[in-house]
Amino acid sequence: MGFKTFLFPASVRFRMLDNGHLQIRGIKKTDEGVYNCEARVAARGEIDYKKITVVVNVFPTIRVRQSEVNATADIGSSTMLACDADGFPDPIITWAQCFMKSSTHQMEDLPTLSLYLHEGPREHLDREHINIFTFWLFSELFNNIALESGEKYILNEDGSELTIKDVKKVDEGDYACVAKNKAGMKTEEVSLNVFVPPKITYLNNQTASEFDELVTLTCEASGDPTPTISWSFENRIFTEGEQVPFHLFHCFSV
Repeated sequence: MGFKTFLFPASVRFRMLDNGHLQIRGIKKTDEGVYNCEARVAARGEIDYKKITVVVNVFPTIRVRQSEVNATADIGSSTMLACDADGFPDPIITWAQCFMKSSTHQMEDLPTLSLYLHEGPREHLDREHINIFTFWLFSELFNNIALESGEKYILNEDGSELTIKDVKKVDEGDYACVAKNKAGMKTEEVSLNVFVPPKITYLNNQTASEFDELVTLTCEASGDPTPTISWSFENRIFTEGEQVPFHLFHCFSV
């Protein structure tokens, strides 16, 4: 019993081996489909054939809608981080908040990992090895806390949109959009910057006598960026270092 020889378009990717196997190098999504294997004994007119369905899984790719998002920590404010993923099967998207394992973690403290690419489809090998290296490096440097829908976070149906409710300064940092399917996993980061409106945190109201030599009024404010403190009296605004004959001021923060 012999093997039927199939003719394919001129390509180094398809190769019939001596044992009758069909080898496809650097398989692509366009190679997906039904392949026929036929065995024939010509002298006796005997023939048999089978069909095999080839399904090609496609490595996930991620498109981040905004790599850097700005938000303000107002009461009841919310912000959204979003990414879209492609691949086959459809990737499952999850989100994680990234925290450095140690603020003193130095790159030289990490072990050395070398990548060697052997003969074969370079595109596939490059992508596979780099993905392994990226995941390893990511796990070495960061503690990732998976985020789920609840009081603080809302995920839409396919996971592509993460809404953070009641945004605070502690929410600032890097968030990882993770897309995973049978072919592998891809991670992209989104940075969230949280700005805090100015707020006067301390004000010292003093009672002064009319002829006191020196009265100091204290006003402190917090915020991010750090707010500038200014003083005014009636229609006059005072500048830093200015010598004035007044003792009582009103303060405001800008």
